[in-house]
Amino acid sequence: MATDYKSIVNDLETGEHAFAPIYRRMDIDRDMMNLVQYVMMDSQSPPQPVGDIVNVTLNMPSYMATNILTDIGSASEQVVVESRDPEFDTHYVEDLIRAMLDSANEKNKKLGWQTLNTFTDGQLGIRGRATRRILFRKGKDGKLITDIANWDTRFVTHLLGSNGLKMAAYHIKRAKDLLEAQYGVVVNGTMGDLLDVWHETGNEVWIEGNKVFEQGHDYGFTPVVHEIVALGSGGILLDLNNKSAEGESIFFMIRSIVPELNRLASIMQTLNLKAAKTPMQYESKEGGRATPPDYPEMGDMVPVESGGGVKPINYGDAQRSAAIAQQTLLSSFEAGGITATELGLLGQPSASGVALLIAGEGRDRIFTPRLRAKGNLNAATAKMAIKQTIQAFGKGSIEVGIEG
Repeated sequence: MATDYKSIVNDLETGEHAFAPIYRRMDIDRDMMNLVQYVMMDSQSPPQPVGDIVNVTLNMPSYMATNILTDIGSASEQVVVESRDPEFDTHYVEDLIRAMLDSANEKNKKLGWQTLNTFTDGQLGIRGRATRRILFRKGKDGKLITDIANWDTRFVTHLLGSNGLKMAAYHIKRAKDLLEAQYGVVVNGTMGDLLDVWHETGNEVWIEGNKVFEQGHDYGFTPVVHEIVALGSGGILLDLNNKSAEGESIFFMIRSIVPELNRLASIMQTLNLKAAKTPMQYESKEGGRATPPDYPEMGDMVPVESGGGVKPINYGDAQRSAAIAQQTLLSSFEAGGITATELGLLGQPSASGVALLIAGEGRDRIFTPRLRAKGNLNAATAKMAIKQTIQAFGKGSIEVGIEG
């Protein structure tokens, strides 16, 4: 019986012990990175937006992410091949790997895609994992086709087997014209649903829920490499509901702090504006409306009877409480992310040598797992590319690299 990969992918995408909680976490991190407008919500079920609030969205997570991804991308990379044979010159293999990756990058740039390392840096930073589909093969002209596709792991599912990836699937929306041109199908609407499944013996393509393409391959393995950042408790504590804590992003220790900072900033800005344009109370013998508004908005004039009116209940000094909360939340943000000094914020006092050393160690805990994952992914990419090239050409010489 043929394997129903479409149903398998659907179960993995929606399963609470599979990829569904990971996707929800990734969506939260994406919104923080993109500075999606914060809206203060009340405590009802379901929560409702709080009215008459000046909602503030702080740029701290995006600024932090930009700095971290820039630093990861600026790390120098070396290609080193080791051999048990002391007479074997590994420089030829190292040059081959560089030429293969350069050729794949050139191909991707012509298609308007990001280069391999740039895309991977973003994936490992914001998604906490990275995936590439690799298809090195001989073209009709006898030349090597260096085909490495970046997959956004928000739309990737996979199954593991005894020999690595048993199956990997990419489920994403694509433009109508691209799908129709590539697969000769008719797509209703401007975007179409694409499911690209690769397994150990073949490939299936589904568009809008219909299988439109199927072929076998002779690689002997699933031509996909996948790497997860070794950060988070998901790979250590094997509870069924702990899947979302595996392969954490750079935001994992500040994910709950950022909304509270936005809430605090919104409250403080609302208080500032209400102090500048405070609601007024007009007392008269005739009184005013029988039923006053629940809460006056900024600049409202509320009529009341003389000696009457509505007075606020004193819950303490809001400004002092806000200052204490701000200090606590910022300390938590810096403990879980990077400090104000590292972010380069103006107005911060100069840090001591010891403080800078501690800050550097803090950056290492964010950078090191991602640099290690990036190295592992590039090594796996090189191994698979070489293996596929040998399968396609056997012994002999090949031409690979960038023209120029």
